[in-house]
Amino acid sequence: MKSQLICAALLAASAVADAGVDVVSRPAEPAIYGSHSVMLDVARAGNRLVAVGERGIVLVSDDSGINWKQSPVPTSVSLVKLAFATSDLGWAVGHFGTVLHTQDGGKTWERQLGGVQAAKLALQYFEDLSQKGGGDPQALAKQVADAKQLVDDGPDKPFLDVFFDTPQHGFIVGAYNLIFSTSDGGKSWVPWQDHVDNPRGLHLYAIHQIGTDWYIAGEQGLLLKSVDGGQSFRALKSPYDGSFFGVTPGSASDVLAFGLRGNVFRSTDNGQTWTPARTTISPTWNAGSLLNGAVYLGGQDGQLDRLGREGDVDHLVKTASAAPITGIAAAPDGALVLSRMGGMDRIPLNQ
Repeated sequence: MKSQLICAALLAASAVADAGVDVVSRPAEPAIYGSHSVMLDVARAGNRLVAVGERGIVLVSDDSGINWKQSPVPTSVSLVKLAFATSDLGWAVGHFGTVLHTQDGGKTWERQLGGVQAAKLALQYFEDLSQKGGGDPQALAKQVADAKQLVDDGPDKPFLDVFFDTPQHGFIVGAYNLIFSTSDGGKSWVPWQDHVDNPRGLHLYAIHQIGTDWYIAGEQGLLLKSVDGGQSFRALKSPYDGSFFGVTPGSASDVLAFGLRGNVFRSTDNGQTWTPARTTISPTWNAGSLLNGAVYLGGQDGQLDRLGREGDVDHLVKTASAAPITGIAAAPDGALVLSRMGGMDRIPLNQ
C-alpha cells in the first residue's frame, strides 16, 4: 500500500480537494505551512533552488535550502516536476496537462500549455496526418481515436516529467503515452506520440537525456531510448515488468533505471543489457540524481542511498524524516536538498 502513494500523488488529479473548483485558472494561494507543504520535486537554477508541489506551490531558496519563499503562480494545480535549461529558463509540469515557464529562475511563472489546448493540438495534428495519408493507416486511426478521447475527457491527464537539453528544445511526458516536443522554448508544442514505440499507451513517468541519447521510463517495465535527438523512441528489452519512475546517469557512461519494489537496474552498454544494482531495501525508489560524482536514490520510506562508481550502495545517508522523498538536488554549498511529501529537507554531507 505504501508503495502506491507516489503513484497516487503523480496520477490523481486531486479529485477530492479540487472538486468543483477551477484550480487550473485560479492562482496558487499563499501556503500556510510554506516549506512544510507536500512538495514533489526540487531542482537547481544556477545558485538558486526551486521546488514545486501540491496546489501550485512553488518555493525558491537563495541560501542553499535554509530558507524558502513562495513564488506567485497562475494556477492551483499540483506541480510534480520541473527542469531548468539555464539559471533563468525553467519549466514545471503537473496535473490537468499544465506546463508553466519561468524566465527569471523561478521567481515568476506563466502558463505555456493546458490540458484542453494539448488535447486539441493532438487531435488536429493526427487528423492532419491521417488526411495527408502515408504511414500506417491503422496506427493513425488509433491516434486520432485516442486524441478524440483526450478532447472528450477534458483536461484530466497529468504531465509527469519535463527535460530540456537546450533553452529551445525539450520534451514533456505524462499519463497514457502523452508526449509533446518543442523547438522554440515552449512557445509551441507538437504532439509526439507517433514517434514513440508504446502501442499500449502506457504511462510515461520520466524522461532524461544521458550523453547524446534520450531515455524514457514508464509503467509495466517500459524503457524507451532515442539515438537521433528525440526524433524516434524505440523500446528497450526491459529487465523488469513493474513500473520505472525514473532514469538517471549512473556516471559519465552508465544508465540507472529505478522504480517499484526497490528495483534499480544499471546498464553499462547504453541500455542494451541491464544488471540489478545492490541497494538497501526500499518499497519504491521515487527519485534519483547524479550529484558530485555519486548517484543518490530517494525512497518511498524516506530512505536515501548513495551509490558508488560500480552502481552499488556505498553509503546509507541518515535523514531525520521518514516522509517519502520525491526529488533530490545539490545545494550550492554542497548540501543535499530533498523535496518530500512532508516538505523540504536539507542534509549536510558531512556524515
